[in-house]
Amino acid sequence: MVILLLVMYSFSVLFMAMIVSHLGTLEAGDKEENPLIGDLELTYGSMYKVMSLLFRGVTGGDDWAVLAEPVQQISESFYLVFGGYIVFVTFGMMNIVTGYFVDGTMLVSSASREQMVEDALARKCQITEVVCETLHIMDTDGSGAISLDELEQNLNNVTVSESLLALNISSEEVERLFKMLDVSGSGLVPIDDLVAAFLRIMAPVKSLDIAVILAQIKELSNYVGELKQSVMADRVH
Repeated sequence: MVILLLVMYSFSVLFMAMIVSHLGTLEAGDKEENPLIGDLELTYGSMYKVMSLLFRGVTGGDDWAVLAEPVQQISESFYLVFGGYIVFVTFGMMNIVTGYFVDGTMLVSSASREQMVEDALARKCQITEVVCETLHIMDTDGSGAISLDELEQNLNNVTVSESLLALNISSEEVERLFKMLDVSGSGLVPIDDLVAAFLRIMAPVKSLDIAVILAQIKELSNYVGELKQSVMADRVH
């Protein structure tokens, strides 16, 4: 906006100088008889009037060709200067102003994306911290792994219950998760494995995850089918 005002001010000074120069070439009698003098006084009589006129011309408040008629009667070169001002401001200054606002919008958008990433990372760190603290409370012997007995004893712990409630995970889900991870049946699961499993089940389910599961089920089904055919063939022979 400041640049636009400076441009309008510069052209206003130019038009005022051109008109004063023209009036200086007229005789006193010509000034009194010439009706153009009244039009120039009305539209270009002061710096404020000229700047207001130029502003209306470039913003569509008035038709710039009509506003330029008084100077066109003085000289066609004055009219061309006025037209040059319109072209310069419309296609030059307005593009600069538009670019400025577009850049500002892009910066705000970029800042918003960065803030979203920071918020997501902060939330993940916070969840990881709560999960780790909860599991270490369950690890009463400090072995770095949780036994089934430790799990069952601590599920009724007030701090553990509150943490699970904050994580939106029930005690039954924790028990099922523990048994699923205890593949060897030893009744002992490392804390790191439990943390990773907690984070996985708390993450939102994606279409890709479902597609991978379906593909694995199909692969397993094909394997079982081939195994069944192999067993049946061995029986025949």
